[in-house]
Amino acid sequence: RSLGYEHSPTDPCVLRKIVDGKNYLLTIYVDDILVFADEDEVTRIKDAFVKEYQWITMEVSDAHSYLGMQIILRDGAAVIDMSNFVHIYIYVEVYHFPIRRFDAW
Repeated sequence: RSLGYEHSPTDPCVLRKIVDGKNYLLTIYVDDILVFADEDEVTRIKDAFVKEYQWITMEVSDAHSYLGMQIILRDGAAVIDMSNFVHIYIYVEVYHFPIRRFDAW
């Protein structure tokens, strides 16, 4: 909130900020944050996180793998590819490919 982001009313793990007609998004899953912002805003977010937590791991790129999705930024748009997820679903649900669960305890 100190950076000016507001939680989505439908999903508290999505935060949005609008500045001069530009939409900036943060999506949070456990300890992973995906940032959709321009270079200046990414730097501002990074600086704030480093100040708060001393260090962070951050990757800035036009292509990311995030929660099973392949996200590619191209021509001002985000292309989200979930074909890996679909392949896993087909293996499990259609072909009954066995999935084993391993308990940590």
